[in-house]
Amino acid sequence: MRFFFSSAVCLLLLAGCAGRSLEDVADESSLARFRALPADAEVLVSLHGEGLAEHFTGTRPVGALGEARLVMAPHGALKTLSNLEGLQRVVVWGDDKALQRLDPLLRLEMLGAMDTAIRTGKTGAEIRAVASFDEGARIQAAELQAMGLALGSHTGQVATVRGTCANLLDLAAHPQLVKLEKPALQFPTSQSGRIEP
Repeated sequence: MRFFFSSAVCLLLLAGCAGRSLEDVADESSLARFRALPADAEVLVSLHGEGLAEHFTGTRPVGALGEARLVMAPHGALKTLSNLEGLQRVVVWGDDKALQRLDPLLRLEMLGAMDTAIRTGKTGAEIRAVASFDEGARIQAAELQAMGLALGSHTGQVATVRGTCANLLDLAAHPQLVKLEKPALQFPTSQSGRIEP
């Protein structure tokens, strides 16, 4: 009887560990992005936690920073990923379009900002980006501001914006967005072309 009781307790504990769903480890913004994707989509997700593996079966690694991992995974694999040992949070970035639109340097900066926010429990830092839209796109400042983005300059199909990672991920899903990049640093130069101190 004692053995049966101990076995039952162990099974309940194991079921509790293995029974997490995406809803248990993702925020509302991530869940909304996930639900908007078709069931056959490849999903770009970041995994945040302690002691996570370098590679996960069935996924394609895209980037890593510290212990945060950015991977492409089949839509149906997110249930399995939600149960990884040491996982604290899953952030859904979008589909393969998000991967193509987000500049690799910007992706890395966003991954770091997300991981810091998750580890500290603080609101993520705002990040600057340059958004380029389709040739015929008529992007209005009010549309970008409605996404929670602070607008810098806006000329034709190019806008400089500032926002949280969630704001930038919403922008990455915009149907007329072509590219979202980290802004290039510009230094004042003299007429001889040297960088001024």
